[in-house]
Amino acid sequence: MPILPTLQNSIDTYYPGTKLGITEYNFGGEDLSGTIAQAEALGCYADANVYFATLWSGNPFIYAGIKLYTNYDGNGSSFGDTLIPAKTDDVSLASSYAAINGADKGTVSVMLTNKSFTQEENASISMDNADTDYQAAAVYEVSGDSSDIRLIDIVENIDKNTVNVTLPALSAAMVIVTDDASDFDGLTVYDPNAITEKTVTFDNPEDYINDKGYVVIPVEDAEHLKNIKITADVSAELGSSWGSAGCAVCINAKDKNGTDFWTSKSYQLSLGTGSTATVDFDGTFDNDGETVEGTIADGKVELQKWWDASEKQEEGDVINVTYKNIQLTYEYPTSESVMGDANCDGQVTIADSTAILQSLGNPDKYLLSDQGALNADVIDNGDGVKTSDALAIQAVDAKLIQQTQFPMTQAEYDAAVK
Repeated sequence: MPILPTLQNSIDTYYPGTKLGITEYNFGGEDLSGTIAQAEALGCYADANVYFATLWSGNPFIYAGIKLYTNYDGNGSSFGDTLIPAKTDDVSLASSYAAINGADKGTVSVMLTNKSFTQEENASISMDNADTDYQAAAVYEVSGDSSDIRLIDIVENIDKNTVNVTLPALSAAMVIVTDDASDFDGLTVYDPNAITEKTVTFDNPEDYINDKGYVVIPVEDAEHLKNIKITADVSAELGSSWGSAGCAVCINAKDKNGTDFWTSKSYQLSLGTGSTATVDFDGTFDNDGETVEGTIADGKVELQKWWDASEKQEEGDVINVTYKNIQLTYEYPTSESVMGDANCDGQVTIADSTAILQSLGNPDKYLLSDQGALNADVIDNGDGVKTSDALAIQAVDAKLIQQTQFPMTQAEYDAAVK
């Protein structure tokens, strides 16, 4: 029995004018099945003219089904407000819902689902009776083991108003079809191999000198550390015209078997103001002459000077190094890191601000994951998660700033929202 049409028929018969509402629902699903169920539920509700529906609890996959309709691109873009007819050959395998905005036929939003657990779906979206010449389509998809919504394709070869889209097994997609291909200018298609960089800067390294006189720099995420860029003023006590300091990043490391060892990575700084050196990290270290896989064991590195050479070295010249700036760069696969995404659902919304405030107020109950804490640190990146990060994410939700501006300094944020 078609439940919603039957209910509507009863309303029309006995309570004409009463709106149809669903006060509580949840179709479950801790994976893509939850996304598909939610996407199909919203499509059915729209098709049956349901006035409101209240989701009872959820998870990132279920929320992704909502976001496909309400915020598929992370910038507030949504499914159209006027339904148009849409159908598939076999609703047991795939479903579709389509809409335009008002009377504007220039953009058509099409929700597609592939319910097969094993077979991809080669979908052809045909708009045979349209009097608009469509030029391009953007495909925003949820698939695989992630609840992230990703722009996976921009179709530019639309022929006779037919868009061909391939959906992976068990997936859902919002396809945006437009009569103006420039609508998609500047968009970047998701690349699973792309890298996102995060930089943590220490502008006053001398504040990190230990009791032995060495600068000790904290490393917050050893697994993803790409390099350390060192800037220093290097001077010669006897005024040599040339000189250099041989230095090392000293590390307490641990190999992949869990065995601790001490190691170092060398660098050299030349005489002068603002001398620089970069020390790379690739997950391997020297252990007594053997290159082994490992990681920094104790969350810090120590900068030591081991030797110096200069024009007047034989006269007793000494090269002094004053560190001015230390910059640590971390690399993350794009799929892992979205700045501002504190709850790691692949989107930056007001829910991330709430997650931050909850974690600050009750960390025992609402502790952010390690990745969530890295994503949340959007203001003065590197100094930890704080209230200002939550406020900045609220500013994104209010469209005062863009998520792509993260990370930013407090001064940059204040200027942007002034």
